[in-house]
Amino acid sequence: MKGGIRKRSEKWYYYFDLGTINGKRKKIERVGGKTKKEAEKALRDALSEFENEGQLFSDNEMSFSDFLDFWYKEYVLLNCKYGTQKNYGKIIKNHLKQDLGKYKLKNLNPAILQKFLNDKSKFGLSKNSINNFYGVLSGALKSAVYPFKFIKENPMQYVHMPKMQENKKNDLKIISLKDFNKILERFPQGSSFYIPLQIAFNTGMRGGEVMGEHVTTNSLKYLSRVVNYELGIDFNFHSLRHTHATMLLENGANIKDIQHRLGHAKIATTMDTYSHVTNKMRNQTVDIFEGIVE
Repeated sequence: MKGGIRKRSEKWYYYFDLGTINGKRKKIERVGGKTKKEAEKALRDALSEFENEGQLFSDNEMSFSDFLDFWYKEYVLLNCKYGTQKNYGKIIKNHLKQDLGKYKLKNLNPAILQKFLNDKSKFGLSKNSINNFYGVLSGALKSAVYPFKFIKENPMQYVHMPKMQENKKNDLKIISLKDFNKILERFPQGSSFYIPLQIAFNTGMRGGEVMGEHVTTNSLKYLSRVVNYELGIDFNFHSLRHTHATMLLENGANIKDIQHRLGHAKIATTMDTYSHVTNKMRNQTVDIFEGIVE
């Protein structure tokens, strides 16, 4: 790495090039001392710190949002399969940048990152989604340490996955038709939520499928907050998917058809997710047979 020294007024300065960050060349320049010899030593020390420990961290003002763009371009696009690139891109755009992008990369700490994951869990996102967030954050910040040397340490090594509630299927949020109509009264035709609510309720599609790239963490939080606290209905957007499937099962729809409708790769996933309904159906079957025998 090249560097040099120069005299300005009564002091000697050292400088060296950090390379390209966010499309721009970045250079370090600092006071090295009152003499040329002092500046030369300061340059050697600074270069050693940079090469052996990472960037001169106090000078790294890169935002986490900018770093994610850099990492996606310089690592993800070069090393990951197309499907992974697409998935990482959505996570970065719809979650990481929105909630964490405002922080400087050097200021991200375990407490901020842990709260991000905890909030996602409390919001009702699946364990699989939170695992994906955890993986992208861990990989990105690991690269920030090495090979990019923007930070000294990966703060994700101190962050743990939130303890997810046991996935007891009878605890799935299911709303009644009466409650759904209350929600529509609060968000009537003309509201930005009216069509997404109708689509999710009538098709069982996931929030991301309904709203596509327009989905934002804050908009769904607002919807859930209003329904929970203003209307007093235990709800998150995924409730509509569970309600759709449960209503079909309870009214005699073929579970294989429901599997395809929900996009489950295996019928076992459908049966396990809605075991509270299938168990009820088994009991009803026994009652029917006993009625026939009697």
